[in-house]
Amino acid sequence: MDVQTLQMDLQKAMVEHQQLELQFQESRIVKEEFDTLDDGAKIYKLVGPVLLPQDKVEAAVNVDKRLEFITTQKSQLADKIEKLQNDMHAKQMEMKEQQIRDAIDGNGPQK
Repeated sequence: MDVQTLQMDLQKAMVEHQQLELQFQESRIVKEEFDTLDDGAKIYKLVGPVLLPQDKVEAAVNVDKRLEFITTQKSQLADKIEKLQNDMHAKQMEMKEQQIRDAIDGNGPQK
């Protein structure tokens, strides 16, 4: 892979990571709100254009599962970002070394 492709992949992964972070924060806020509700509080879930009643326990379990899922995705994406950064650094070093070899051999850019 060339440096430009690595940069594009890295940028895409970082945008995905930011989106996951936003989803994580939103879900965490929902969980905190659930924790403050009374047991008899009515909770509704938006399904398309309709609000449907949902059991508090079921809703809380769903939010917990979502937080776990997002956490796993964030971890996997962080690993991918680290690998892309390492690959990009290695490719840049390889290019610099080639430029030095070319300069030493007299094969540098011609003017």
